[in-house]
Amino acid sequence: MLLAAALAGCDNDAPAGGPLAIDSVRPEPGAVPLEAAAAIRIYFNRALDPGSVSDSTVTVILADTNPPAGVLLPAAVTYEPGTRDIRVIAPILPGRAYRVAVSGAVTDSSRQFQAGPAGWSFASRIWGIQAADPAATPGTTIALDADADGVRAAYLDLAYGIARFAECPGACDVGSWSFGGIDTLGGDFYDLTHDPLGANLLTYGTRALVFSTCPASCALRSSWTRTVVDTSADSTGTLETWTAVALSPAGAPRVSYFDAGTGHLRYAECDSACADSSRWRRLSVDSAGAAGEFTSLSIAENGTRHLAYYRPAGASAGVLKYATCASGCDTGAGWDTVTVDGSGDAGFDASLSVDGGGRLQVVSYDSASGRVRYAACAAGCTSGLAWTLADATGGSSPVAGLAAVADSFGRVHVVYQNSNDELHYLVCALACSLSSHWRDVIITGASAWPLTRPAIALDPSRARLHFFYTDAGTRTPRHVR
Repeated sequence: MLLAAALAGCDNDAPAGGPLAIDSVRPEPGAVPLEAAAAIRIYFNRALDPGSVSDSTVTVILADTNPPAGVLLPAAVTYEPGTRDIRVIAPILPGRAYRVAVSGAVTDSSRQFQAGPAGWSFASRIWGIQAADPAATPGTTIALDADADGVRAAYLDLAYGIARFAECPGACDVGSWSFGGIDTLGGDFYDLTHDPLGANLLTYGTRALVFSTCPASCALRSSWTRTVVDTSADSTGTLETWTAVALSPAGAPRVSYFDAGTGHLRYAECDSACADSSRWRRLSVDSAGAAGEFTSLSIAENGTRHLAYYRPAGASAGVLKYATCASGCDTGAGWDTVTVDGSGDAGFDASLSVDGGGRLQVVSYDSASGRVRYAACAAGCTSGLAWTLADATGGSSPVAGLAAVADSFGRVHVVYQNSNDELHYLVCALACSLSSHWRDVIITGASAWPLTRPAIALDPSRARLHFFYTDAGTRTPRHVR
């Protein structure tokens, strides 16, 4: 039946003997379109029997497809007893129509059934593309960060050889960007985050590892404090590359990076007064075989460090590796490393996330097959056998660069560009080790400049994704939101 019929005669004060019924849903029919990182919620007038809630009694259909009946989507369906609602996490593609169906087999805690099935339809938000910085040509990487305060990006401007920073307030719907040069010494391989007070924390490589901070007005060079953390590459004149920055549970910076001069994966941490380079502790985590390119760093809620990175393994071959440390991480004795994916040339553009339960998810690509690769581990992750692996894409149009982020529900969002210069969005909400559970859509065709890797960030306050890429025609940054 229609949702309106399911709700007829029902309110929050329904008597205990009244029929089980849906109180409300999110998103509501005809409401603001759903964001890609949002949950579908179905609220009931009383407690449910958790055993009656599953992906067979609650389903999500991609409705605007052929055949007209739609396509059933793989979705994670759970019951939240504290709020008496069913939470559904599905792959949400932009600008599409969806239909949710709730079976009459859903029962309350007394095993009483609904009067019959219920359902409703909704739409997802259409994404837009806007210019971000018309005066710059980004280098190898773009660092991107987003929260309730706005969207921020950092990159090398190839035209002038300087580091640039761009920021846009709030949801950035109207594209009110401010931008400017922040380091005349340039650098590349940027990563960006923010601390609990909202200050921007930026890492990048020059002939040294640089850590810069800015509390406000960050399009102005004078607002930044620049600290040289590691000068180990100075003797060779080689860039420190592929930097990654994350925060400890206390909000202190932790950094991983590849030292191209020594061929080592390096790690640095600082607990306070981090503008003073002497407060940083540094060490090599993996010194075997030029390990450490494409490094990605995540910190678990208990403070455990998790690293994913690439190590060459011969001509046109390489492996995705994982390193972890729970304590004593400023000494080499605290770290363990393992090979996760040894197929082809896996590990390019590795992106690692860890959820509240400690589950690890890594997205990268195999430059030999041209496919996006997915790796996951729930426990015992210092054993390669504990990881499950899968292809997330086929190899018909080889991947040329990617970035990924996981939302608070564990759903994985990926932006990638391929050899046809197309920019794609790839998403999976459930059992992502099954290749069939991934959904792929083109964001823009034949317009992504291949020399700059795309970037992705999630604004959790709005459940909104943001992407950056370089336009192939103008060679200036574009913002997708």
